[in-house]
This record gives sequence, structure tokens and C-alpha cells, in this order.
Amino acid sequence: MKTYSRLILRIHGTTIILAGTILTVIGWVGTFAGTGVMKVLQTEPLGYLGLFQAYLLIAALGVALWVGSFSVNTRPWHAIGFLAHLGPFAANIIFWDMLTEYGITHSGLILHTVFMLTESLSFAFYNKKDT
Repeated sequence: MKTYSRLILRIHGTTIILAGTILTVIGWVGTFAGTGVMKVLQTEPLGYLGLFQAYLLIAALGVALWVGSFSVNTRPWHAIGFLAHLGPFAANIIFWDMLTEYGITHSGLILHTVFMLTESLSFAFYNKKDT
């Protein structure tokens, strides 16, 4: 379980580091160049202020998951990995109609669900004997 636990944290960490960084750039292009999938942000630049913070925060959490993967007890880091997705998951549910109206796919909801489930199972089946 120890190797599996570390692998899950590293895959998850890498994924959200990349996603956070890429989405920050895509949002920047949409806000300041008015092109791309986030071009709507040019008319609502205040929206990018929140997204900028959120995307960089999720990237920082990815770094934290990597750091946590080297700890002796990785179980608490699975809880952090789960919590990293709880807010975005809730936002996807609460703002479902708005996301649909803007033509935004719900693939984010699927990804958040997969990572929350994976981290929940890793937390639940973590075995202290493996530390």
C-alpha cells in the first residue's frame, strides 16, 4: 500500500500542477488577448482574478501532495488530496446551469469525482503496517 499510496499522491500532484499551470495560462490569454476557450473573461476580467488565484492554489496543492508522498505516513495527504477537489466539485454542481449556458463541458466534474474517489479509497484502505 505504501508504494501505491505514494504513486497516487504523485500522479495526483503532477496532474493538478499541470492543470493549474495550463489553466492559468489559458485564462491569461482569454482575459488579455480575448481569444481561446476563456475569451469571455475579457468582458469580465474580475472573474479571472478569482480563477488566477484558484488555479495557482491548486498547483501549489499539487506540490504539497508531492512533498507529502515522501512522508512516512501518507494517509493525511490523501485527505488533503480529497479536499483539494471538494470546492471545485461543489462549484460544478452549484453552477451546473451556468456552465452549460456558457458551453463549458462537465469533464471537470468527472475529473474531480475520479480524484475524490481515488483519494477516499486510498485514505480508507491505508494500512499503518506499511509505514
